[in-house]
Amino acid sequence: MTAALMVALPAAGAESKLKPRLEHAKAALLGKDLKRAGSDLRAAGAYLGKAAANAPAASKEGLEASAREMQSLAGDVEKGAVTDTRKIDQASARAYHALANERYVAASAAWSRHDAKSAGRALRAAADHLEDGSEALGKGTGDSARDVANGTREIARKLIQGSGWTTEEVGHGMDAFGRELADFGKRARSGT
Repeated sequence: MTAALMVALPAAGAESKLKPRLEHAKAALLGKDLKRAGSDLRAAGAYLGKAAANAPAASKEGLEASAREMQSLAGDVEKGAVTDTRKIDQASARAYHALANERYVAASAAWSRHDAKSAGRALRAAADHLEDGSEALGKGTGDSARDVANGTREIARKLIQGSGWTTEEVGHGMDAFGRELADFGKRARSGT
């Protein structure tokens, strides 16, 4: 892939390269390979920065903040100031929230343009990011997010297929997702 395509991938809803980087960073930290953990966190930060570059204004700030947080965390890990993987999990949850929000904003814009397929693709990606973020927080935080994500993916599937959905169903589903995303954002910011 060319660099230009890589820049477009996060906002286009392509499969995230974030999750493997974060998982590798945690494994490296557990294995006391601080340089590798820092490198993976920097790559995660770069991914988020590229996503922010293409993001709508309504979601840009969260992505930029997460990119900065990953870069800062990378430095702290490399210095040995961070030894607990929970710090990576908490930063990961905030990053996934920012990505889910960006895709939710994109889905809402596509829905308002009556572009059901684009709305469905963006909603599916938003649901995946919400669920990944909830898993990163752990401690039983995932049940509500998982349920909403599954319902959202079902609506997204119908939108992508182009049949089997009603305007009311999509509206209710998007509202439910928006509420869960806001609740998850509060949990991610508090680390609980």
